Amino acid sequence: MAMTNICIVGLTKLFTDEVCKELSSRLEMFYANVDDLLEYELIDKVKVEEVCGKEYLIKEELSVIRRVCSFDNTIINIDYINLNNDTALEYVKGSCVLIYLELPRERFRKELEREEQSFNQRIISVDLFEDRDFVCKGLADIIVPCDELDLEGTLSKINEMILDYYS
Repeated sequence: MAMTNICIVGLTKLFTDEVCKELSSRLEMFYANVDDLLEYELIDKVKVEEVCGKEYLIKEELSVIRRVCSFDNTIINIDYINLNNDTALEYVKGSCVLIYLELPRERFRKELEREEQSFNQRIISVDLFEDRDFVCKGLADIIVPCDELDLEGTLSKINEMILDYYS
């Protein structure tokens, strides 16, 4: 069965979100950002965990991911953190072609500067870059090297690689 959804993961939120929004528009697909849906449904994840416990929080997060993956004709933006759960990964892999937007370390650092993160969060992200990059490459069906590509180039490369994947 051909996958009807495309799930895109990247290590920077803004760049990945921009790519997903524009790709969904060009391919005339729906767009779902898992982080935004989790924030909408759970409002305050820290408080939910505090009041209801870690197991409840994970169950609710998985419920949102499962529901999003059940959509058809959707570009799904999912954060790397949400792929660390085997059940979530199973939902994604069962309904989506998983695309990883690969950035080299220097481009990754530049993209991080555009995001609203504290200095400490950026340092941690840079320190974990290679591990996360390695994991995402291992999970992805398609790896799109975005080293010197602007948004337009990235979208063209994704289209090209999706066509290759399905042929």
